[in-house]
Amino acid sequence: MGTFHEDIKFIYPWRAYQQRILDELHNHMADQHIHVVASPGSGKTVLGLELMLRMDHPVLIFAPTLTIRNQWADRFLNLFVPENLRDAYKAKISYDIRDTKLINIITYQSLHALYRKLDGEGAVDSSAIRIDDYIEEVYDPESEAFEERAYELEDEHDFPEMAALEKIDDSTIKTALQDFISRLKQSGIRVLILDEAHHLRHEWWKALIYIKEHLKVEQVVALTATPPYDSSVTEWDKYISLCGDIDTEIYVPELVKNGDLCPHQDYIYFSAPDIKEQEEIDRYRAMVGKTVDDIKDNKELVGLFLEHPLLGDIKEHYIEILEAPAYYASIVAYLENYIFAHEEAGVSVFLTKVKLLIRDLKGTLGLKAHHLVLDNEKLTILLQQVIFQDNHIKTSDG
Repeated sequence: MGTFHEDIKFIYPWRAYQQRILDELHNHMADQHIHVVASPGSGKTVLGLELMLRMDHPVLIFAPTLTIRNQWADRFLNLFVPENLRDAYKAKISYDIRDTKLINIITYQSLHALYRKLDGEGAVDSSAIRIDDYIEEVYDPESEAFEERAYELEDEHDFPEMAALEKIDDSTIKTALQDFISRLKQSGIRVLILDEAHHLRHEWWKALIYIKEHLKVEQVVALTATPPYDSSVTEWDKYISLCGDIDTEIYVPELVKNGDLCPHQDYIYFSAPDIKEQEEIDRYRAMVGKTVDDIKDNKELVGLFLEHPLLGDIKEHYIEILEAPAYYASIVAYLENYIFAHEEAGVSVFLTKVKLLIRDLKGTLGLKAHHLVLDNEKLTILLQQVIFQDNHIKTSDG
């Protein structure tokens, strides 16, 4: 009997292009890498799960976000596992990097957090500031500015965060990973699945490549919709060394032909507003500007952050904070903007508390030497979280 129960199988017929990938599988396993480029909507998650079943070994799956991590488990339980086995296999899935099971699904950020150097109380040591933390808080990771700044920092050896990074040699990372690798070996992990590995940035590669080399897995499965074709030669070589050469691809025309994607062509028509329309636009922008100014000077909102349970004990909740770096960086920017606007009023207990929170939060995020500008992008992130997503925020109307 294999690792997985014989009744676990995909409940739907394979699409033609999916079946093609599976039929070609034996041609791509010789180098211990299977690298599939699959267009969005082609079902690369279920393909990855099918490969996992065919290899029939305990597996470690890396996902770029919590949402995609949860999607892997949901697809497996609902599209592969019969109802009578579902509870049993749900118990065999681990999302905790410290508790390995048959199927282990974690984010790249979790691995990153693992090898961050910690002090005795579990707080992030300031000497472990990572370039990744700095860049991702200042720039949207999907923006061109992120890419440009990331590569600029590679050569800026006088930059404070780069200087801190250089203090951390490879031995520090290796020591932090040794226990994790031992647990993986004891669990019999022989397959790594990398979902959208092009999301990895700079130092994140070191930990993952170290695990790959020392765990000595039988197969590395890399799945992506967008290989980093436009990256530098160095970044591309790093990507291929981890994922292997691209073996096969599911193309957009295949999805269109199969009826899984609607054929379309974008059409954009530009027109300038007339005088009346421009006046309305100007009025709207003025109204937005006043609203933004009012929000930036909202003492009640500052108070909500001071009472935030995660921010009240950052050492205890630093992993949760690192799971939403853009949000907590926007809080830093908001509080720094508030301090700047009110410093002339003199010292007060309230402002002192705000300054202490800024100091602790910036230390955890790796932003100690950097002042964040509260632009509209960060303010949008802040308000979306406060109003719709952060369940820890309690407003006066409940």
